[in-house]
Amino acid sequence: IAAYNGGETWLDALLDYLRGNVALMRHRISHIYGISLIEPEGTFMVWLDFRELRFGSNEELTEFLWQSAKWVPTRGESFGESGEQFARINIACPRSRLEAALNQLEEAVAKLFEKRSV
Repeated sequence: IAAYNGGETWLDALLDYLRGNVALMRHRISHIYGISLIEPEGTFMVWLDFRELRFGSNEELTEFLWQSAKWVPTRGESFGESGEQFARINIACPRSRLEAALNQLEEAVAKLFEKRSV
């Protein structure tokens, strides 16, 4: 009952915080070559498109995210064929954790390009 009677302030603050996380994600992903963000539609789950990184398979993308970026996303192909080479990321977390995760992804992509250019 308390949530119904007094939860509006908390919910507004939460939604503002999540909008800030989306803005951070949008900004940071726009500076990582080969990954694009699909604008979320009222959710705290964000889709990322990794097709430009040209992984040979969904398993290769998942291994890259797990091993190199230390991310555990929801695999896009879980939602059907059109989700191949996509991943879904939960951004309902402290902003400091999101920043750290984005740093890990940026470093992993940079190392991927270094490895491919050798």
